[in-house]
Amino acid sequence: MLLFFSNIKDLIRNNIKIVQNTGYLTIIECIRLILPFVALPYIVHTIGMERYGMVAFAHTVINYFNIFINFGLNIYSVKEVALLKENKQELDVFVTSVLVIKLMLLLLSFVILISCIVFIPIMAEHKDLMLFSFLVCFYELFFPVWYFQGIEKMKYITLVSSSSILLYTLSVFVFIHNQTDYIFVPLLQSLSSVIAGLVAFYFLIKKEGVRISIPPFGRILMVFKNAIPFFFSRVSVVFNANFAKLISGLFLSMESVAAFDIAQKISQFVLIPVEMFNQATYPHIARTRNKLFVTKYLFFSAMLGLMLSIVLFFIAPLLINFFTNENVNEATTILRVLCLYTFSDTITIGLGACTLIAFGFPKPFNESVICSTFFLSFIYLLIYIFELFNTTSFAFALFLTSLFVLLYRLYFCIKNDILQFGIKITL
Repeated sequence: MLLFFSNIKDLIRNNIKIVQNTGYLTIIECIRLILPFVALPYIVHTIGMERYGMVAFAHTVINYFNIFINFGLNIYSVKEVALLKENKQELDVFVTSVLVIKLMLLLLSFVILISCIVFIPIMAEHKDLMLFSFLVCFYELFFPVWYFQGIEKMKYITLVSSSSILLYTLSVFVFIHNQTDYIFVPLLQSLSSVIAGLVAFYFLIKKEGVRISIPPFGRILMVFKNAIPFFFSRVSVVFNANFAKLISGLFLSMESVAAFDIAQKISQFVLIPVEMFNQATYPHIARTRNKLFVTKYLFFSAMLGLMLSIVLFFIAPLLINFFTNENVNEATTILRVLCLYTFSDTITIGLGACTLIAFGFPKPFNESVICSTFFLSFIYLLIYIFELFNTTSFAFALFLTSLFVLLYRLYFCIKNDILQFGIKITL
């Protein structure tokens, strides 16, 4: 045990920049989730579970547009920026190419949204919620988090994101007073995000000196093509995470959407330290490809995830009661099942960007996520056949899917000798 803590101490001392960037990213995500959690009990109590479910349903639909605008660029671009940061001219061309692609996808997304509102009744019924929620897509365009990750400077976006989320949280208490004000929840969230995006874009241009110009069409096309595999993997991630809420809204009730959304938000909060450590470590591993470092990182993430998941399981009823101001048994059961998903995902996340992608194996990384969508669809088919159509089954389906991805990625990590366990492992 003493040797373990000694190794962790040395790991931190020798990688102080990673620790700093992990800290900045953790601050962002903690504030992003904690401050809305400050407002969440107030929102649910004021507008009710049903209307909160409507807001969550609209947000779920818009998430698919967000991932389309992202197009996998937020993953692909980090490594490219890390490699090009010493070449100013090439870096400027690459950044501009990414922005041009996102702008075109944003315009196309808006056209698709309007078409959906016209032809799909449930979206037409909640068109105001849909349009207000869609404004958050401008954040995806303007906020170059991928750039600051690539150059390993997270301080700017920490300050901007923290201020923006604080603005949203305060505005909720100012403008949301009764059930009819539910329409303003996505509007306030979107406006605060857009402000953050514009300020971050200012830092990109003025502080970092990135020059925006029309890049060659061939370069835009190349960036677009290279991001396609990551796009399909990101679509699968969003589909897997949000499909339960989408199905609940279409076939169950908005209260079920609210219960699943609240439980999922809490479980995602537990993953923050692991996700931030992963994002901050990725540029370092992409450069060094240190197998021993990666193995230690995965072990540390797994132990942290296990401890957090156990604690979450036992305090689940208290958390649900706090956030909803009532004892919602459905949400408590969902959260306890999602503890399994949370632990599995701590390992799955580490086996992705920081291992397969960083060591030059993006294909099995993307395949694992895409195949997981087919696996999840198969699980949902079984749920339907055996008449287990409820939110608890949906939560358990997420855990099984995460476990499938974990085993898939682990197989390829061992096969390609990425992990270093001290002995040679062959298949």
